[in-house]
Amino acid sequence: MLYLALILAVVISFVLGAVLVYARFNSKQTKIHNQYFRELQENYNLELQNKWLKESLQKLNLL
Repeated sequence: MLYLALILAVVISFVLGAVLVYARFNSKQTKIHNQYFRELQENYNLELQNKWLKESLQKLNLL
């Protein structure tokens, strides 16, 4: 009987953990954060491209 209670407790904890993880990664706040960091990464990539282009043009004496 003790083993059954222990197994039931483990199963319940796994199910509860899965529900909490699902709720965490599907929340509206998480989606907003993901969009914010995606836009931040895109802006950083664009800044790097602009820097690279300026350096390339300076090497060619066009700027």
